This record gives sequence, structure tokens and C-alpha cells, in this order.
Amino acid sequence: MDNAVATVAINAEACSSSCDLCVASCPVDILRKPEHGSVYVAYPDDCQACFLCEEECPREAIRVTTPARVPMIDVVYAQSSSEKGR
Repeated sequence: MDNAVATVAINAEACSSSCDLCVASCPVDILRKPEHGSVYVAYPDDCQACFLCEEECPREAIRVTTPARVPMIDVVYAQSSSEKGR
């Protein structure tokens, strides 16, 4: 997780296997839900810390955390720098 802006944690016990609101809400498509299984974070380094998945979860089973020591300007700079390299 060298380039990660945030960490996404999913509480599998609280997560509903029939719900995929977090997957549908993610603008960078980092979450996956197999046909018969729970949601998981497929691309953790691509999280942009928008918190939409956390806000959409009706069971509060997903948490997005960001390092408190990283000023938002550094996050924006890291995102724009990584996009230039793609």
C-alpha cells in the first residue's frame, strides 16, 4: 500500500451479502462483490478517500480511514502525480 490515500476496511460479519451499495457508489471501482460472497477491496491503492462507500452502507460495515498526519494538499498532490505516471 505504498501509494494509498486511505485504508478501506470491511466488517464481513456486518456486511450483507445481498447488498452492493458500496460497490455501486465507488467512483474508482476498487470494490468487488463476487456472485456468492462478500464485498472485498480489490484495488486498495486506488482509493481516493471520497467516503461514498462508507456513507452508502446501511449496515455501517465499511470504514475508510486516512492518515491524520497527511495534509489534504499532500493527498491531492500525490493523486495528481500518480495520474501523470499512468
